[in-house]
Parts: sequence; C-alpha cells; structure tokens
Amino acid sequence: ILKRKEKEAAQAGAALHQGLLGTQRRVLDKYAAPDQIVIPDREVLNRDLAKRSNLSVLDVDRIWAVFSTATSGGRISRASFPSLLQRFLPSVEIGPSQLSMWWRDLDQDRSGDASFEEFAVWYLTSVLPKMAGQHRGNR
Repeated sequence: ILKRKEKEAAQAGAALHQGLLGTQRRVLDKYAAPDQIVIPDREVLNRDLAKRSNLSVLDVDRIWAVFSTATSGGRISRASFPSLLQRFLPSVEIGPSQLSMWWRDLDQDRSGDASFEEFAVWYLTSVLPKMAGQHRGNR
C-alpha cells in the first residue's frame, strides 16, 4: 500500500508540474491534505487563463513575470502602455499611430486601463503573431 501511495503521489506531482488545472484539483482533493501542497493564487489564475484562452502556460507565466514588475495593482494604463511594450519588444520602434491602434485593440471596453488577462491574451494572439510574420518577411 505504501509503494502505491508513493507512486500516486509522484503522479500527482507530475500532474501539477504539467499545469493541468482540472487534474490538479482532482489529484489534490484525492491525495493531499490541504496543508501539504499550496499552489499560489497567481499560478492557478495563470493556468486557468491559459486553459480558457488556449494559450501556453509558459507564455502566460513569462508575460506575468514582466507585467507584474511593470504595473501596480495588476492593471496597465494608457500612459504606462508604451513603457510596458518596450519591455516586451525592446528592439522594435513603435510609432504613435501604431501605439494608438494597439491600445484601441487592447482596451476594448474603453475603460482607460487593461488587466493582465486582457493584456496577455491580446499580446499573445495579436502582437506576437504579427511580429513573427514581419520577422519572417525580413529574412
């Protein structure tokens, strides 16, 4: 029985490592006491966002690492948008018209700011594919 429990615990650890949110919850409910494994809220939120938006967990985590250090309160304003983009695209010169167009695309609800979730989905689905296409075209 002890060997089986060790194997199940190893499988639970593997499932956690893979970032499978639904599997995480089922495995934790079945095998772990609540005080044994703690998943940080941000990690759970990032994995949930990746799953809902069909994005890579690794990409979402990488964006969070930059976004969280550049913003306060987890939101980006129009005023701080250019400096955030420079962190993601340091070698790209972004003109005022491009910046305005991107902000309109990002701030769909016209609230004047954008959440991490809005930014991550916008950046990974709109900006990166365009940048990759331009890069391939310049070869």
